[in-house]
Amino acid sequence: MSHEGCMLCQRCGFSSELQSFNAYVYRPQPCSSFNPTIVNPQAYITAPIELNMTINRLLPIHRPDIPYTSPARRYQTLDIWLPRPFSESSPQKHVWIIYIHGGAWRDPAQTSACISPTLRHLPPTLIRSRIAGIASINYRLSSYPSHPSDPSAPDDGDRNVRHPTHIRDVAAALDFLRREYGLAGQRRSGNIWQASGTRDGNAGFEWIGAGHSCGATLLCQLVSGIGLPLSEHTITFARPKALVLLEGIFNIPMLLRNHAPEKCGDYIARIYRDIVVGAFGEEGWVDASPVSGSYTGIEWPEGNLVLLCHSPDDRLVEGEQASGMLTQFEACGWESDGSGDVKGARLVQMRRLEGGHDWIWEDGRQIAKVIEEVVERISMK
Repeated sequence: MSHEGCMLCQRCGFSSELQSFNAYVYRPQPCSSFNPTIVNPQAYITAPIELNMTINRLLPIHRPDIPYTSPARRYQTLDIWLPRPFSESSPQKHVWIIYIHGGAWRDPAQTSACISPTLRHLPPTLIRSRIAGIASINYRLSSYPSHPSDPSAPDDGDRNVRHPTHIRDVAAALDFLRREYGLAGQRRSGNIWQASGTRDGNAGFEWIGAGHSCGATLLCQLVSGIGLPLSEHTITFARPKALVLLEGIFNIPMLLRNHAPEKCGDYIARIYRDIVVGAFGEEGWVDASPVSGSYTGIEWPEGNLVLLCHSPDDRLVEGEQASGMLTQFEACGWESDGSGDVKGARLVQMRRLEGGHDWIWEDGRQIAKVIEEVVERISMK
């Protein structure tokens, strides 16, 4: 991995942005186009008024900052967008989209708002005909004391967590969506999965998960059970029909090997190690990695389509991560050379994207296109 060009513009905060997997390596822009102290990503993606007006036309019902735990905590919230009153959607016609943001498990500047550019580019016909709702989930973060504008404090319980807290927050959010918004659920007791209906006893809505960077990590951990309790108590949460995995981190030891001092220098290597140790501690990296998970019909009976999406322009997470994850899915019985029809099959396929690591979500066009493809493919009945 080459970091040539990372210092093209030191005022753009290269070191802090790399630490949060947010470096502008792919697009050397003038300083005036990017301010790393801005917390709301809408502020530097496009004009907020224009973006919000577009989203409001397509998804007129927006419910922000909904707590999914009691008592409510700062980062245990989610945003929901609905194209119509919830009672007018049907599990037979519509699906949910659930988004998990990235940020190296620790960046407070990456939030549920990171889905906004994607929402702007979803086709209106798709939203009207196929979408029941869209949710974007926040979760508690690992420590980030060197963040340039919002450093974590050592006594902040919401910004000093480690694995498996991140994935258990995501599972709690999905349990909330199952109970309150009708997502199809599964009850896990030990290694046994059983269907669990919604609060009113119905089967519930199918859903598609989309995750960027460590958000893709979390979705794989969710469906394989990595970090989730097995025997301590029974948990119930919704699990997806399909996954869109964007610039994902699937092999944590590989991430560190690819950014060892002899490959990228002590400074860069130290940043990557700080990220991993902050999120996972000094050990357990193999077990926490999605490539160590199992994705058979036993662990994930609902799943039948996974798209592994990666850009060769990504200077922060290598394509080996996606190809290694493809191999693991194949080892669990998934087909990688299937056609567009997913009925009766479990398909995993690669998709080539363009642009830098964070440009993928900042722009949103490619994510919207892939989501459209997945919705149409799982809806063929």
